[in-house]
Amino acid sequence: MAASRTVALAMDFVDTNVLLYAVSRLPGDATKRRRAREVLESPELVLSAQVLQEFYVQATRPKGSSSLVLPRLEMAGGRPKGV
Repeated sequence: MAASRTVALAMDFVDTNVLLYAVSRLPGDATKRRRAREVLESPELVLSAQVLQEFYVQATRPKGSSSLVLPRLEMAGGRPKGV
């Protein structure tokens, strides 16, 4: 019987906030935006369906609704502009 071999892959799980900061247009978020975009360049990323759903909800929330990291993205044909 052959011995089984386990291979561990190092993957980085990306949270919703990383996605939000990556598309933020707020001047005060410039450093966080730059860092978030650096993180997203990694080929070893994992995104869950829940994170993508949370990003969509937050990114399309109307301006002025509670504390949102970025201004509302303009919707055109069902797709956010400027992303």
